[in-house]
Amino acid sequence: MFCSSNETSASGGMIVWAENGFTLCFFDTLTTSILFGFIFIFGLIQYIYYKRYGFKIEREYVDASVLYVIQVILTILLACEPILLYATESTAFGKTKIPGYTIFRCVLRTIAWLLALLILRVERSKRTPTSQTRGHGLTILTFWCISVLIELFTIISYRSPLWFIQPIVRGGSPIEEIDIIRFTYWIFRLISTILIFCIGLRAPGVPQRRYAVLLNRSHSQIEEERAQENVWVKFFQHFKTLAPYIWPSGHWGLQINIFICILIVLAGRLLSLEVPRYTKLITDELIQSSNSTTDTLLNLGARLRALHSWPWRLVTILMVFRFLQGAGVFDAGALGILRTTLWTKIEQYTTRSLKLRVFSHLHHLSLSWHLTRKTGEVLRIVDRGTDSVDSLLTYVLFSIFPTIADIIIAIIYFVVQFNIWFGIIVFATMFVYLVSTIVITEWRTKRLVHIAKMSQRYAWTSRKFKKEMNKYDNAMSGTAVDSLLNFETVKYYGAEQYEVTQYQDAIEKYQKAEWINQLTLQLLNISQAVLIGIGLTVGSLYCAWLVNIKHELTVGDYVLYGTYILQLYTPLNFFGIYYRLIQQAFIDMENMLDLLDNQPTIVDSPFAKDLVITNGMIEFDDVCFHYQAERPILKNISFSILPGQTMAIVGPSGAGY
Repeated sequence: MFCSSNETSASGGMIVWAENGFTLCFFDTLTTSILFGFIFIFGLIQYIYYKRYGFKIEREYVDASVLYVIQVILTILLACEPILLYATESTAFGKTKIPGYTIFRCVLRTIAWLLALLILRVERSKRTPTSQTRGHGLTILTFWCISVLIELFTIISYRSPLWFIQPIVRGGSPIEEIDIIRFTYWIFRLISTILIFCIGLRAPGVPQRRYAVLLNRSHSQIEEERAQENVWVKFFQHFKTLAPYIWPSGHWGLQINIFICILIVLAGRLLSLEVPRYTKLITDELIQSSNSTTDTLLNLGARLRALHSWPWRLVTILMVFRFLQGAGVFDAGALGILRTTLWTKIEQYTTRSLKLRVFSHLHHLSLSWHLTRKTGEVLRIVDRGTDSVDSLLTYVLFSIFPTIADIIIAIIYFVVQFNIWFGIIVFATMFVYLVSTIVITEWRTKRLVHIAKMSQRYAWTSRKFKKEMNKYDNAMSGTAVDSLLNFETVKYYGAEQYEVTQYQDAIEKYQKAEWINQLTLQLLNISQAVLIGIGLTVGSLYCAWLVNIKHELTVGDYVLYGTYILQLYTPLNFFGIYYRLIQQAFIDMENMLDLLDNQPTIVDSPFAKDLVITNGMIEFDDVCFHYQAERPILKNISFSILPGQTMAIVGPSGAGY
């Protein structure tokens, strides 16, 4: 049987609409046919065209990107999802008679997403002479768009009991496990298709310029663009370098500290849910008690019953949770204080290991390298670089990941306990908020910054804010330190005013870059406040309507929603700041690792033989030496020093001998 019995008419035909929604058989058959038919026809045409007329792009002109890797992973997961769903329905729940449309859906959707993966790979590796687009082709973009629309159209049938959404949305009937499983799969498909479509608009795996333009770029230009675009690729490369200094190998006490900190973070996610829930319980208890008439409290028995209903246990538990959680977002609670105390040892280990590693590396570098670098600037880079690693770990582990986890927990909780619309409101608000924050922050990093003032007009160039500020900060620090270190020389030439002017110019350049950075930061904060306000207003109005008009929720539910959402939105106010600080930490870390990439020009050979002294004579045979290539010191020098002789090498004044 292709459709189940309740989805088939008496004449044997397929029922399209039943009980306030499409039938699953009709919806899955239609959408699967559209999805598979589109990618099979147009995808096959594009594949044949690329195979016949396309030419392969050399590997060096294809940018590596983590977003492209995410694209591929999501496509593979979406190809596996129909198989997993079919296996779950048929095996895990012992369903003996599987309708034919589920097999139809499983096979064709899997093939459709595998074809999409094939097109994705072809567009990455080949281009056609007439290809004008700087992104994905129309075929794959339309396929992703159709996939998103299919998952969104599911909401049309949310009131139908034939669907898996109705028990969760309305709460009128008991929720079965199979409905929860199907709902989970749907949430996964919805989020995955939206992500893959949004990533596809940027096309991270496809060259952003025509191949003819790519061929005219030099290797240095390619490397420079990759360095600017592939922040996350560089992060994972740097993480491999820093991993030995982050994980305290051989220090069992510090490793236990790390595991305890992780448990504290997980406990904090539980408290974030329990605090609003207990607030709701207390509110409902107090309202129920206040509804009792004063006449019933005139006798002793009524008073004893009222005393028994006093929610002192709930209040006590809530206060304990508040004590553990804290009132703010800066680890003010007992758990946060404990986590900060334990993590301090980890930070000290990382800072100590990195500083010793960099300090030792600097001493092994050649004198020629030190002569070309400013001591103050190098020390500034080392200090900022070691601090950035600690900051990066703290921001990611204790700010970003907990915030994302809280959002996921909140969406699931509101869908299960309230209805699906609360989950959609929270998801839409969070999704738009996070995307806009990242987009605006990325725009800020590439915004036009002031670099020169010529003929009363400003010259502008597209350079990254933080790198520009770092450069000016390093120059400012290096100018001051080097000027003071060479105090005698400055005094000798009477150049005090010149040094002050140079230092003033460095400060002004830094402050101009800093001012533009702060200006765009306020724009980011305003956009965040507007989005949070809209989401909170829509959710609060809908919740109040369900309480006052529909009588489906209680006042405690309204208090729970407001408390939970405000608690959830508060860390989001700092998400843009954390994202910006993480970018700053990336740059500081890269500057420090660039120091480690410098290799000494003179390295002892591992196969060097031990010095064996025979007759005590020293012989120089055609020796050349220099610190800097443009300033040779010894040129083809040959001489011998016999035992007991003393020899001095004297050159012209200023030669640096």
